[in-house]
Amino acid sequence: MHVGNGGSQATVFGTPNRVYSMYGWACGIGCTVDPGLESAAVPGMSGWTSASAPGMTQGPGAAAVVFNGSQYIVVTANWTAGLWRFAEPSSGVPSVLPAATSVPAPANTPTALPTTPPIATPMITPVAAPTNTPVTPPTNTPIAAPTKQLSVSYASSSNVTPDRLARGNSVTITASVASSPGSSALVDVEFYDPSGKKVFQKYWDNQSFVGGQPRTYTTTWIVPGSAATGSYTVKIGVFKPGWSSLLYWNNGASSFSVN
Repeated sequence: MHVGNGGSQATVFGTPNRVYSMYGWACGIGCTVDPGLESAAVPGMSGWTSASAPGMTQGPGAAAVVFNGSQYIVVTANWTAGLWRFAEPSSGVPSVLPAATSVPAPANTPTALPTTPPIATPMITPVAAPTNTPVTPPTNTPIAAPTKQLSVSYASSSNVTPDRLARGNSVTITASVASSPGSSALVDVEFYDPSGKKVFQKYWDNQSFVGGQPRTYTTTWIVPGSAATGSYTVKIGVFKPGWSSLLYWNNGASSFSVN
């Protein structure tokens, strides 16, 4: 069952009163991503509403919720945007509190005095003298040297055709990515308009690279008639499969102009 307003979301957290959802990912230092804040009353089956987060340029990768006695406090760890704190209104205090339970006073019950058990007379058991058993010296077992993990480096470039076009036409990019040594990764290609807003994205997951041999990736974007005019930037990222972590980012692989 789908809930929410239909935008991109990545992290869900909540209090006993509301469920919250936000969007963010490791797109690199200086990248701006709309956090897409949405929330709904528990249990979150309906009634989702969007809200702005003034000044927040990236959504969270993790969130924690604590209670200060009158309010629930949400603290988020945002991608390249630091820590953010939100205090839910005081109406967020749960309306049902546990009822006080009285504890009956203990009855004055007399305590029996301890009895002294009889002490048994110890018996003397003869101890056999130890035998001289030869000890086998330990064998020298060779210890395997630890395996050294090789670091992986990436390089990329791109070619845009045409490099200048009018709105309504299409632009094709051919990106080249190489790994040294070989690896398996996710390749991500993105377009950003003159204001720094992401307008197009295409990615390929679980790509296998042979060390030093580049692979090419081609994609096409039709420029909308409402697109802003000016210079657009092509950015290339390499992540571990499944977007688990950022391995490499080219913040200016190439550019093209829209007029």
